[in-house]
Amino acid sequence: MLLRIQQALQPDELAQVRQLILAADWADGRITAGSQSGAVKNNLQLPEELPAAQQARHIVSVALALQPDVRNRRLAEIGLSAAI
Repeated sequence: MLLRIQQALQPDELAQVRQLILAADWADGRITAGSQSGAVKNNLQLPEELPAAQQARHIVSVALALQPDVRNRRLAEIGLSAAI
């Protein structure tokens, strides 16, 4: 299920993530593809070990964790209510 979250990042966070990913060295997406999907995968991605990717991922993860819809959905998945 997809969950649409409006304005999950504050403007300064969004600017920081954009700056990080625009300045980063992107790699061929096939580096994470399996043997069958590598033949058809055609994209660029940030290598997971790249500091810029780690920083951007952290900013987005923290922002998402603060979103009530995300928090409530995660609590529901583990069988707890938001009132706890």
